[in-house]
Amino acid sequence: MKTLDTINQKIIELYKNGDEKRRVLYQTLKSELLSAAKNKKEDLTESEEANVLKKELKMRNEALTQFESASRVDLIEKSKMEIAEIKALLPEDLSADEIRKTVKSAIESSEDKNFGEIMKLAMLELKGKADGKTVSEIVKEELEK
Repeated sequence: MKTLDTINQKIIELYKNGDEKRRVLYQTLKSELLSAAKNKKEDLTESEEANVLKKELKMRNEALTQFESASRVDLIEKSKMEIAEIKALLPEDLSADEIRKTVKSAIESSEDKNFGEIMKLAMLELKGKADGKTVSEIVKEELEK
């Protein structure tokens, strides 16, 4: 649980610095990771940890959109800070070129050239490493060629 160790160190550091807003965020993330591990009844893999963090990131992005439409400046700033902190914990997504290589190999290895089958094969290899929406767009582009 590498991510959880990082979060624990960050919480201690933030307690010492008196940064309550960021500390609360990290405590929330820790709680979500521990809850997911408890539900699974074993430690999470790095990929599963990334999935939990991505879920939290998605929730905050959705909240940010709502706050912007309501012109809530205070909550917009808080959400942007939380999004930046969560992104810093996540491993970097693969580049479009790397995703494209994986998609092309999935297309070549598949007898059935339909979208669903290619997505299934590509996501087996890319899960946790790339955003599904990005992969979907690249699969559509490659199938249209």
